[in-house]
Amino acid sequence: IMVYKKIGSYKYTAFIGADNYKIGQDAGNYILNMMESSARILEIRGLDGSTPALERHKGLMDVVKDAPNIKIVGSIDGGWLQKSAMDAMDSILSVSQDIDVVFAQNDRMAMGAYMAAQKHQCETKMKFVGVDALPGKNYGLDLVMQGILDASFIYPTEGDKVIRLAMDILGGLPYNKDNELSSALVD
Repeated sequence: IMVYKKIGSYKYTAFIGADNYKIGQDAGNYILNMMESSARILEIRGLDGSTPALERHKGLMDVVKDAPNIKIVGSIDGGWLQKSAMDAMDSILSVSQDIDVVFAQNDRMAMGAYMAAQKHQCETKMKFVGVDALPGKNYGLDLVMQGILDASFIYPTEGDKVIRLAMDILGGLPYNKDNELSSALVD
């Protein structure tokens, strides 16, 4: 059973997780609506080669590629880590601050980018969008409520459904090979 991440093959029993391509599309549409006429977007990707990073990137690109006055000014690897994203963002801001929106493929990286922007005193000039929207202090939901992130997209964990799927498989009961969990915007 693959939970949350896929592999490059159909040789698996079942997958359960959100549609990362759709999350990328939803993020792109949110940014287009939020910025209305024009935007310079910096994308901070998760670990290169991971299916969530690839699919979220493709979803975002498919939405913004034909949008007039929307420009992807960079797409950098943040490795799903706050510090990596902060260091990469710091390097970029040392050269240019021509960024309107940062789309980070998870909230930790969005926070890292925000911290780097604070260091360069330009955090109020940018909007920050992440993914996960986990509850808890300094996690996605809290960051949105604090106004640090403009939005985050829920990546559902729903461990109970994972266990139920495993029990159905082990019990010889019918099950779906692909099981999509729903995401939602939090802003």
